[in-house]
Amino acid sequence: MDSSHKSSISLLDLPPVDVIFAEIFPLLSLKDLFSLRSLSTSYKDLVDCYFPICKNFDFSKTKSGEELYKYVTDDNHSIKVLNLCNCKHWLTDALLLPVITRNDHLVEINVTECTQLHDTVIEHLGKHCSSITLLSLRACPWISKESLKGLVSKCNKMLYLDVEACWSLDDSCIQQIFESCPKLKYLNISRIYSLTGVSLDLIRLCPDIEEINLNGFWRLDDRDIRKVMEFCPKLRTVHLQGCTHVTTLSLLRLTLKNIAYKGVATPP
Repeated sequence: MDSSHKSSISLLDLPPVDVIFAEIFPLLSLKDLFSLRSLSTSYKDLVDCYFPICKNFDFSKTKSGEELYKYVTDDNHSIKVLNLCNCKHWLTDALLLPVITRNDHLVEINVTECTQLHDTVIEHLGKHCSSITLLSLRACPWISKESLKGLVSKCNKMLYLDVEACWSLDDSCIQQIFESCPKLKYLNISRIYSLTGVSLDLIRLCPDIEEINLNGFWRLDDRDIRKVMEFCPKLRTVHLQGCTHVTTLSLLRLTLKNIAYKGVATPP
């Protein structure tokens, strides 16, 4: 057939819901979507129809802040994954709380280093989003002991939890995590310098843990490592930087069990 008779097919010719929204747009970043949106009125309309049903938003790599965030989330009730890592310069309670309230199917949220937030965010997550499986609160020193305990007590589906450098937490908070989240696979409790070995007493309630970050846990000793190894048969990686009381004996035991340890020198 002569090429002059071939019809060209554009993205706009594909079924929007079953193909474009389901298979193509989820692979694009927000930057890509806004670049596409700028091509024509038709593409603008197409992208704008997608934002209210988009299930995954990643703002961690965008330079734009509040204006873009409000534009793409204001009419959305379908968000399942929300990455706001390092959005500390513009993200506030007033911006995040309405999104949490509208999206009770949220399963993953990352607010790492979002220092302008407050405990109200944690309370709203516990009230509206009990199906959370991944939560990163790393470097959020505003979190209180009471709010974290309340949150994890309502989120028993949690698989991944990062509370690194949440300095107000104590042993009782970590024990509450173990009591409330039996399905945990990853836990980061590093750089919470008040913690003691007591915090690990209930780790037996989370036998599925595969990776635990204990960096900066300077009170940790060989007895605590033995405890972790005994009660976490699926453990594959443990982070031990700054754990100065953990001896070569524990490192050898970890090696024999094929458990990788990071942050410390390999014993001779």
